[in-house]
This record gives sequence, structure tokens and C-alpha cells, in this order.
Amino acid sequence: MCIGVSVGLTLLGVFRGGKDSGALVVIHPGRTPADLPIIIPARNEEERIGETLEALRADDDPRLRVFVVDDSSTDGTAGIVQQHADQDPRITLLSAPEKPPQAFGKPWVQHWGAEQVVKDPDTTILFLDADVVLTPGTAGGLVRAFEQEQAGALSVVTQVTYESLIEEMFVPPFWTAVGAMYSVPKVHDEHAPDAFLNGQAIVIKKRTLDDVGGWIAMDGCVLEDVGLAHKLKAKGHRLRLAQGRDMVKTRMYRSFEEIREGFGKNAVALVKSPAKAAFVGVFGLLVSLLPWLATGLAALSGRPDVLAVALGGWAVVFASQMWLRTKLAAPRWPVLVIPICYAGFCYVQCLAAWRAWRGGEVTWRGRRYAARDALQ
Repeated sequence: MCIGVSVGLTLLGVFRGGKDSGALVVIHPGRTPADLPIIIPARNEEERIGETLEALRADDDPRLRVFVVDDSSTDGTAGIVQQHADQDPRITLLSAPEKPPQAFGKPWVQHWGAEQVVKDPDTTILFLDADVVLTPGTAGGLVRAFEQEQAGALSVVTQVTYESLIEEMFVPPFWTAVGAMYSVPKVHDEHAPDAFLNGQAIVIKKRTLDDVGGWIAMDGCVLEDVGLAHKLKAKGHRLRLAQGRDMVKTRMYRSFEEIREGFGKNAVALVKSPAKAAFVGVFGLLVSLLPWLATGLAALSGRPDVLAVALGGWAVVFASQMWLRTKLAAPRWPVLVIPICYAGFCYVQCLAAWRAWRGGEVTWRGRRYAARDALQ
């Protein structure tokens, strides 16, 4: 029975993954039809911002206008941005004023940046994270897809890159969990309540953003991109998710500590409940363990027929997991140690739930936020 549950759940994931991939909007590289302000909030991003700006400079579209809004960085972020600005007039460094008390950094900085940069409400804006790298022509392709889809907002499923064993093992389970929670066809369905945007790259008109109160309306919301998605859909704006593979890439986290804090700050907000966050973690770990446990118990039983069935089920789960990781363009070797990967996933989920339960704090980019705010 255990192996049957694992096979069933894994095949369901394969079906869902294939269906969702086919529903993503396709991006075709090109130039922007009009001036495009790209607003990049940046706090302590000296290890990442250089590659992001180099990629934007490699795009010869003269209509790109890149505004990096420095959020009181305490490292060399501002200096690196200024070096690029000195070499490319399309890049401008802005320094946001200190955030108001109790305000969250990123929504406040994005709101301030948009108010400073954009005066015409019909202007289309690309909000881009400081660790997101675009291939030349992608910015224009995103805008054209946004217009063709007549979307209220369009964001991208990015290609995550991995440069260490820690990243290869522990980052994909979190992306898999997000994919399981949000169905692309339902997000696109104007009549379904499901709403999701990936804050790493969002295209939206200033008028549409203002219609829901701007980014500042997401203040106090740890998961500001999903909060924006819900407000937009409630107002009748169409949401679209695009396929960014080979065009939009990001290396999210570089250590297990960053994985723990980065994904942990969003774990409770994704499901709106500490109990659900802990359940997702425990459930993922149990499902990953079932094929191994069932095969081990079958071997101990001494019955070749039972062992053959267990091994067959294990092979199906193994092959399906390999397929899923291939679809994600994630390394496949961690399938061999998948229970360890999901043990880390479970730890992060349960730690985030515990912090929220006891009213602890979430630390990110040198700032502390109340863990209870993750519920907003």
C-alpha cells in the first residue's frame, strides 16, 4: 500500500507538471515597443547585482531604462551599480529613503521607485529582482507577451541555476512545492480564485498597480508578489505566467543558511497557516521515504514476489522523479538521496511554522521582521 501511495502521488505530480508547463505563455525575444523602465530593488546584493546589470547592458535595446533602487545597503551594492551606470547611460542608481517604521523593505522600495520614475499611468514597468539575469531581447519579449495576452500582470517561471551540492539537493523541493500549490491553468482562469505571481520578474502597467493601491498596499506582507496577485485578480485583472527557461535565470541561494531563511520566510505565507506549513514539510518527507521503506520491508519479508512489486513501484517513482527534475532543469542525481533532500525541506518548513507559532522573528538581508507578519 505504501508503494502504491507513492506511485500514485508521483504520477499525479508528473501529470500536473506536464499540464502546467503547456499552459505557460511563450516568450519570443525582441525589442520593447516603447521606453521600458526596469525597477530593481537592491539591498546587500554585491554578490549578485553585477551579473544582473552586465546582462542588461548586453541587451542593445536603446529603450531600456534601468533604475536600481538601493535599499540602505551596508555592503558594496551602491558602488557596483554606480560603476555600471558610469559606463551605460541607461542605468541609474537611486537611493531610497529609510523605510518608515514597521514597513517592509522590498514593497516600500518598489513603491518609492515607481513613484519616482514613472509619471504616466499608462507606462509599462518591469520589476526585476537583483539576482535575475535576462538574456538579450528578453525584456522586450516579456513586454510583447504581456501586451498580446492583454494581461493585468505577467510574471515568469525562471530557470534556477545551481553551483553547489547544497543548492542541488535542497532548492528543487521548494520549487516543486510551490508548483503543487499553484496550478497555472487556474491562475490564468479569470473565474478561479487561484492567484500567483513570481516577484522575481513582473510586468505591469502603472495604472494597474495604482488600481490596487500600489506596492505599498502589500506593506506588512512577507509574500508581496502573491499578495499583489490576489489583489489584482479580485479587481478583475488577468494574470499570466510565462516560461522563462533559457531566457531568465537566477541563482537564488548559496548556502543552506540562505535556503533556510529565504524559503523559510515564505513558508507560512504560502499556505496562510503554521500548521499547514508544517504539514507540507512532514508530508513531503513521508512521501519521499515511502518507496525506500516499502522496498526495505519487502526485502525483509523474504518473499520474492513482494520484493518484485516493491522494486517495480520504486522504479516508477524513481523514473517519475527523474522526469520531474528534468522538466525543472534541475540536477537529477539527488533523486538517489531524495529522503535527505526532503528532510532538509521538512526542517525548514517546520522551523518556519514554529517561529510563527511562538511569535519569533524572520531575518532577511540584515533586517528582522516579526514571523507573525508571514500570515498577512
